[in-house]
Amino acid sequence: MYYCTLDEQVFYQNALVADAWMSENGGFLHQAVNLGAYDHGQCAGFAILGATLWIESLVEECATDLTERIRPAVTMYPNPASDLVRLGSTQGSWQLKSLTGDLLKAGQGNVVDVSDVAAGMWILKVDRHAPAVLSVLR
Repeated sequence: MYYCTLDEQVFYQNALVADAWMSENGGFLHQAVNLGAYDHGQCAGFAILGATLWIESLVEECATDLTERIRPAVTMYPNPASDLVRLGSTQGSWQLKSLTGDLLKAGQGNVVDVSDVAAGMWILKVDRHAPAVLSVLR
């Protein structure tokens, strides 16, 4: 559940209460993610993109002669982040891109240094994994 703290139409506390309730009742496939201090109009696009990429990471594509199976999005933590992001057990190459696809930085290994990255939402692509949304907070 993506939320923004300055949203004047959807109270961000809704996501926090829902997240806590689901956890208390045995849920584990959920997470409340703070996208930052944005109003409703600014937040909506980020939330829709993040939700779309998350859903796509769960889709299992059918392999055919013309397509190649894509693995799920890489596991990363913490997200949102402010300095270092760890990429689960992945040891491949990664790229950090803007929402418009511009390459911000690239590297190898399972740690991404975002200490010099502006606050906002970024796309993290790791080897053949599906792209994932990374939120950077300042």
